[in-house]
Amino acid sequence: MSLYAYYFFLGFAPAIFYVWYIYKKDRWEPEPTHQIVKIFFLGLISIVPAGLLEWIFQSRVFQIESASMTQYLSLNLAVCFLIIAPIEEFFKYSVVKTFVFSSDHFNEKVDGVVYMVASAMGFAALENVMYILNVGAVSNETRATWVGLMRGVLSTPAHAIFSGFVGVYLGQAKFAPTTSKSLGLTAWGLLIGIFLHGLYNALVFAGYPLFVIPLLLVSGYILMKKVNALVAESPFKPAQKQE
Repeated sequence: MSLYAYYFFLGFAPAIFYVWYIYKKDRWEPEPTHQIVKIFFLGLISIVPAGLLEWIFQSRVFQIESASMTQYLSLNLAVCFLIIAPIEEFFKYSVVKTFVFSSDHFNEKVDGVVYMVASAMGFAALENVMYILNVGAVSNETRATWVGLMRGVLSTPAHAIFSGFVGVYLGQAKFAPTTSKSLGLTAWGLLIGIFLHGLYNALVFAGYPLFVIPLLLVSGYILMKKVNALVAESPFKPAQKQE
C-alpha cells in the first residue's frame, strides 16, 4: 500500500464504519445501498463550497489573520458558532434535503438520521484526509497517523453526532402534519447540531480539548436513545415484534 493510499484509508475507514453502524440500526426497512453511497459522496463534495465560504468569512469578514492577540480568541470563538458550525451543518443538511428528502426511500423517521450521518461522514472523510495529508507533508508519517487516529475517534464521530441530531428532527419534519411544524422541527434540529458543533470547536480553540470527550459521550448517548426510539416506532416493524 502506498503512503497516499494509506492516508486515504486512515481518513475514510472511520467514516465508513460510522455510516455502517447507523445503517444497521435501521433494521426494519433499510435504505438502498446506492442511496447511502450517493449521499455519502455528495456530502464529501459539499466540503468544497463549505470550505470556500468559511475561508471568505474568516479571512475577508472577520479578518482573523490580521487580528491582535487580544482579539484572536474572541474572534475564533465567534467563528466557531457563527461561521464554521452553521456553514458545515447547513451544507450537510442541504445534501439530504435536496437529493433524498422527497424520495420514496425516505419513508420513516429514522431515515433522517441514516441519511444525515451518511452526508456527514462523506464530509468528514475528505476533511480527515486533508488534515492527514497536510500533517504528513509538513511533518512525518507517524504524526500523520496519530492525527488520523485522533480524528477517527473524536472529530469523525463528532460530525456523526452533530448531524445525527439534525437527522432526528428532519425525520420527524418529513412526517409532520403541517408545513409550519415541519419547518419548526427542521430549524430546531439544525440549531441543536450547530450549537453542539460550535461548542466542540470552541473547546478545542480555547485550549480545552479534553472536554470534548464528555461532550461526545453525553451527546452520543442521548442521540442513540433518540435513534432507538425512532426505530421502535417504525411503521415497518412486524406486528408480532411490537412491544
